Amino acid sequence: MKQSHIELFKCARTLFVLFGICGFIHSATGQSANTEYFMSSSYTKTALNPALRPSKGYIGVPGLTNISLGYRTNTFVLNHFLFQGAGENQKTGLFLNENVSYDQFMKGISDRNYFNLDLDLTVLGFGFYAGDAFLSFDASLRADMEMNVPKDFFSFLKRGLSLGGADNKEYNFGNISLDGIVYGQIGLGGSYPFLDNSLLIGTKVKMLSGLMNGRVSLDQMRLNIGRDVWSVSDMQTSMQFVAKGIKPKYDGSGKFDGLDSDDFSFTSNGFGFGLDLGATFKPGYFLEDKSSFLNNFTVSMAVTDLGFINWNKSSSVYLATDPSGPIVITGDKEINFENSKNLFGDLSDAFGDAFDLKEKPDAIEGKTGLKARL
Repeated sequence: MKQSHIELFKCARTLFVLFGICGFIHSATGQSANTEYFMSSSYTKTALNPALRPSKGYIGVPGLTNISLGYRTNTFVLNHFLFQGAGENQKTGLFLNENVSYDQFMKGISDRNYFNLDLDLTVLGFGFYAGDAFLSFDASLRADMEMNVPKDFFSFLKRGLSLGGADNKEYNFGNISLDGIVYGQIGLGGSYPFLDNSLLIGTKVKMLSGLMNGRVSLDQMRLNIGRDVWSVSDMQTSMQFVAKGIKPKYDGSGKFDGLDSDDFSFTSNGFGFGLDLGATFKPGYFLEDKSSFLNNFTVSMAVTDLGFINWNKSSSVYLATDPSGPIVITGDKEINFENSKNLFGDLSDAFGDAFDLKEKPDAIEGKTGLKARL
């Protein structure tokens, strides 16, 4: 492999690593909301399980009632990418270090790797007791973002140009996606005790107003790295977004040239419905034996954010490409890395058709399901 090709690969791999580190930075903001799950004074726990109730009623200060930022991931945690003793002088080393084997790194990688960020900004909220029942109301702004990355992406980062004696190595980068949703929520909740206060059952009904929705996806892509030729085939991308005033723009030749947001307005673009269900059970209370060992336990379960938003199709745009033919990156003199005066321009021309997004109104998805949590 020519030295210029190797340098290009190193630059690309560095960018991919930085991209992954951004995931760590965002996901490191924590799990503070979950720590309040069994705190008797907490009122934010009703968002985790509508059966839970604070020890007394509350009135939230508008804008300061609750600001919650949480994350979930199955892969993007530090111990999957940093290895103790693998670095210089037995220090902690990055997964790219040669002292970390391919199999050792890939043990922590799943077939589908994701991380999810969610924001809950409660503008107004209050709750109170009415006899044995506890009732609550909240008006909030919600945002949810999720990224998905296939296993082959990480295999490429680690293995790189190593072909293991084979003539070539193929990676499938399909189903890389980033999607997000922003919506307003008005919730009415309540919980009520049964079985002599040993069982609490709660529910919250939510009215939703969709503000923005978007998804960018690399649906298909196969990267073939050989000893003399690198090529990309079966490349297909798609993009869907719902936001009033945002529309695609095209250059003089009619090719996709980004998004025009000059007329953007942050207004409602759809309506929906949501539901939270939850319960808690104290077996010691049920057995009426306050000294019982079981009195130390509370069993609880909840399913939250069951629901959907129907989006206005007049504010929806769906763009997609057709699967591209083979694109030779190196070799066969398709792109001259050594003598090119405008390397990025040449790369842009080579991938131009693969990113030539066209509007496909028949493919617009008018309904988005919320990301339910158990």
